[in-house]
Amino acid sequence: MTEHTVLIVGAGPTGLTLACELARRNVDHMIIDGKSGPSTEPKALVLWSAAQESLRILGVDPAVFDAGVTLDRASYWSKGSQIGHVDFTGLDQPGLHKPLSLPQPLVEAALLELYQALGGTVRWRHKFLGALDPDPAGPSDGARASLVGPSGIRFTTTAEWIVGTDGAHSTVRKTAAIDFDGDSYDDAFLLVDGTLETDGSVGEAQYHLHPDGVTVVVPLPGGGHRVFLGHRQSASPALIPPTQITDRANIMLGQRGLGRFRVSNVLWQSDFRVHRRLSSRYVSGRFILAGDAAHIHSPAGGQGMNTGIQDAANLAWKLAAVAVDGADAALLETYELERRPVAESVAAMTDLQTKLWTTRAAVSRWIRDRILGILSATGLLTRRVVPQLAQIDTAYGPSVARGGGRGRTISPGKFLPPHPVQFDGEVDKLLPDLLDDRRVLALATITSIDELRALHAILDSWGSRLHVVVVVHSPTTLLSATPTVIDTHEIVSSELGQGGVAVVRPDRIVGMTGSLQNPAAIRTYLTAVAGPADTQAVERGRPETSASKETAS
Repeated sequence: MTEHTVLIVGAGPTGLTLACELARRNVDHMIIDGKSGPSTEPKALVLWSAAQESLRILGVDPAVFDAGVTLDRASYWSKGSQIGHVDFTGLDQPGLHKPLSLPQPLVEAALLELYQALGGTVRWRHKFLGALDPDPAGPSDGARASLVGPSGIRFTTTAEWIVGTDGAHSTVRKTAAIDFDGDSYDDAFLLVDGTLETDGSVGEAQYHLHPDGVTVVVPLPGGGHRVFLGHRQSASPALIPPTQITDRANIMLGQRGLGRFRVSNVLWQSDFRVHRRLSSRYVSGRFILAGDAAHIHSPAGGQGMNTGIQDAANLAWKLAAVAVDGADAALLETYELERRPVAESVAAMTDLQTKLWTTRAAVSRWIRDRILGILSATGLLTRRVVPQLAQIDTAYGPSVARGGGRGRTISPGKFLPPHPVQFDGEVDKLLPDLLDDRRVLALATITSIDELRALHAILDSWGSRLHVVVVVHSPTTLLSATPTVIDTHEIVSSELGQGGVAVVRPDRIVGMTGSLQNPAAIRTYLTAVAGPADTQAVERGRPETSASKETAS
C-alpha cells in the first residue's frame, strides 16, 4: 500500500489547480512546495478565456476575476504609428471571456483559498529530493519519494504517481530522466511593474516594435502598468544587477522614443532570458509532468500560466478515473497524447511572435509592418490569432479518451459549445453549466419512453459516476425522474439527432457522440473514461411500462 495516491511537487497555479481538482474528486494526495508560502512575484500576468472557464467550473471565487483588468484589444506600433491591432471583443459573449490582466499571485491566492475550503493543506518548505526507486518493479508498487521538511530532517513517502509541477528546473523531471530539449533566444528581456510617467492605456496591450527590441505595455490592476523590453544581449551573459534594472529600462525607453512610458514607484522588476523547451515525455512510469516542468516558451501572448492550468484540468479527472473508478491506466497515457501537441503549438505560435518582435533587418521590418497592416485591416489577424491565444480552439485527436462521432459544434475532441438551454427554472443557462457537477456528462436527445428505456439500459450500470441529462424541445413531466434540459433553440437536438448521445468529459471536452442504436460504442467509451460498469445497475427511476408509446415532445 502507498501512503498517497498522488504526490504533487510544486504549489504554483498548475499544482494548485491539480490539487483542487483531486480534492473535489476525493483522490488521496499530498502537495508540497519548497517555498515558505505562495508566490509574491507576478511573473505570469494574462489569464485567457479557456483557463478562466476552467477556474470558474472548478469553483474559484468569482471575485478574483473582478480584480483583473479586462483587455479589449492589442495594438502594434512601428516608427511611432499604429500598424495593426487585434480585437478581443469577439470573446465578450456567453461562455467566453475577454483576457484579463491578473497577476499570478492573485490567481494563486484564489486557488489556495479554494483548496483550503476543500479541506486541503499545502506543505510549504518541503522539498522533493528524488525517488529512492524511480522504476518500481511491480504494478502494485508505488514510488518512494525522498523529501526534506522545514526542520531539515529527511523522510520518505510513497505514492502511486508523482506529478512534477515544479517549474522549468523541475527536480521531478530530472529524477525521471526525461529530456528537456530546446534552445534560447538571442535577446534578453527587462520587466518592470510600476507607475508610468504619463497615463497609459486602459484595456489595451501595446506592442511597440523597434530595431533595438520590442516594448510591451500592459495595464495592471490598481492603475499601474507592466513594461516589458527586449534588448540585445551584451557580450557578457551576466544579468543586470537589480538596482540598475529600472534605470536601464527607462534609458531604453528614451532611446526608443517612448519616454512617456518611463516607470517609477516600482512594484517588481526582473531581468531574464527566454527559453523554448519541451519535455520528451509527459508521462514516464509513475512520473507525470505538467506546466513549466513540461514546457517553457516565450512569454509572447501570455500563454504559460494558461497552458499549465489546462494541463491540470486534463490530468486531474484522468487520475481520478484510474485511481477511484478503476479505469485502465492507459487513460493516463492520453494526457501526454493530448497536451504535448498543445504545448508544441503554443511554442510555435509564441516563437513566431517573438521572431516578429525581434527582427532587425530594415527590409524584414518593412515587410512585417505591411503584412500586419493588411491582416489587421481585413480582420484576418483577429480571426486567426484570438482563438489560439484564448486557447478555445482545442482539438484533441483520437484516443481512448476521445472516441468517435462528429458534429458541427458538438464535436469530439473540442470544448462543449455554450449553446443556450433552460434548466432548474432558469432560461439563461448554457450547456457547459451542466459541468459544475464533477462527473462525466451524458447528454441524450429523447423523444419517447422507449428511447428513455434504451438510454437507462446503457448508462445505469455506471451509477453515480455519470451525470445523465435528457434534452427535450419543450417542458414535459413525462421524464420527471431524469434530469432534463430544454433545448430552447433546438440546436443540440438538430446536431445530435433523435436518440443521439454526447458524452462530455469533466474538462469540458466532448469525448464522443453516438446513437442509442449503437450501445456498444457508448459502453466501450464509458469504460475507458469512467471505469468498468457496476455489476449491479443503479436505478434512476425508470418510467412505467404502460407509457411506452407516449412521446416527450
